Amino acid sequence: MIRAFTPFILSAAAAFAAAYDVNLPYASLALKNGRTLTDVTIKSFDHENGKVVVMAARELHSLQIEMLPDDVAAKVIALVPEESKALAREEKASRKQEQREQEKSKQELKRQTREERQRASEMSKPSNRDNADQARTRLLARTKQLAREKADYYFRYEYQPGSGSSVVIRQGVMVGEPEEVTGWSGRCRIKGSVGLQFYDSRGSSFSTTVREFEVTVQRNDRGVEEVVDFTLK
Repeated sequence: MIRAFTPFILSAAAAFAAAYDVNLPYASLALKNGRTLTDVTIKSFDHENGKVVVMAARELHSLQIEMLPDDVAAKVIALVPEESKALAREEKASRKQEQREQEKSKQELKRQTREERQRASEMSKPSNRDNADQARTRLLARTKQLAREKADYYFRYEYQPGSGSSVVIRQGVMVGEPEEVTGWSGRCRIKGSVGLQFYDSRGSSFSTTVREFEVTVQRNDRGVEEVVDFTLK
């Protein structure tokens, strides 16, 4: 029967893999934790992990060699050939080096992943130049739209052609290309013209005329474009 009897005493199954047979018999063995084993045979010692396999009262135990009395531990260690100790040290050093290299590779992979994500994030963010270009394009487009809307409303509902008895019956609004106002951020000016046909009830006659106008559009503090001036030429 195999069983563990203290937190530091582990299953003996793993201890046989790289162990060196020592087969030291003892009638009793007082461990450093205060427990005493009887009818003891120290079966093997694994120099690599520092564990001994002990048969006590027909039970196998695996424990660290530090739990044995100092003189017994020294005797066990002395029975292991130097070449076995050297091989164990080399294997242990090799595993540590492999672990260091694996950890280094893992850290390097993390670093590369962070850099790739950072590059992707930076590429996905529009630059200040891109933001400025987009804002300028929007301002020009909105200036043209707002100028047309303002002119259409003005000549349809507010403009009074000829005498007070004239009525606009047809109109056609045309606008040019907007231009940014130098020295005034977010402001554009655009020129346009309107062709009007109106009816004068006093003279019972139809007349046509063309009027020019100028519209100024400004982006406000909320980032919204709005008409700030409409001038009839």
